[in-house]
Order: sequence, then C-alpha cells, then structure tokens
Amino acid sequence: MNYLLAIILSLLISETASAWNLFGPKDFESCQEEAARDAKSKDALSILIDSCDSNYPARRKPQGGYYYYDFETKKYYDVSGPKPSKKDWEAIEKARLDAKKVEQEINTLITQLNYEKSKINQEPTIVTGKQIGRAHV
Repeated sequence: MNYLLAIILSLLISETASAWNLFGPKDFESCQEEAARDAKSKDALSILIDSCDSNYPARRKPQGGYYYYDFETKKYYDVSGPKPSKKDWEAIEKARLDAKKVEQEINTLITQLNYEKSKINQEPTIVTGKQIGRAHV
C-alpha cells in the first residue's frame, strides 16, 4: 500500500513540476544556455534553440523585465514574462490592428493625392480661334 502511495505521489509531483516547469529553464536566455551546454552537435543546438524560441517568445531586458518583438509591426512590446500573457497578446493584436488601420488610411491618402496630381498634370485643352468662332455662331 505504501509503495502504491509513493508511486502516485511521485507521479503527481512530476506532473506538477513539468506543468509549472519547476526544474526547467525560466526563460529564453536560460533555455539557450542549457541548449548550448547539452547539445552534442550544431544541428542539435539549432533544434534546441528553435525549441527555446517557440517555448519562450519574449526576451529578457538588461534592466529587468521582458519584451516581445513583433515581426508584423516591427516593434518591441513590454510583456509580463518570458511567455506573454493573454492580456499581453491582446495588446499586441490591438497594436497590429491599429497599425493596419493607419497603413490603410495612408494608402487611401496617397491614392487621393495621386489622383489629384494626375488631374493637375493633365494636358490643358487648347482652344483655337476657329473653335471660338464656331461657338458663337
């Protein structure tokens, strides 16, 4: 009976530890250090670092805290930890939508300006004396 209880307890502890990542890296940088230490080849290192990147999308800031670089908006965002929270992702998504809206507004203005410019740059209609004379007849 004690043996069975010990097995169940160890399973619960290992599940909790893996779910909370108690014994693994805490962020990308520590994951990267472990990868460099544990990798047996360059290919293995590359795979491990890719895994670190997908598990920890945010990076540690030198002054403390974390940031996330969004390739879509090409901007850095302060986030709450090595794995951005739902609130962080919502703020990033809002910034993406705002950036798209601004880009659309700029493109609309450029189109309008190009249209106005083309109207200004059109060849003027040349009216000859014969056409004026006929117009009065």
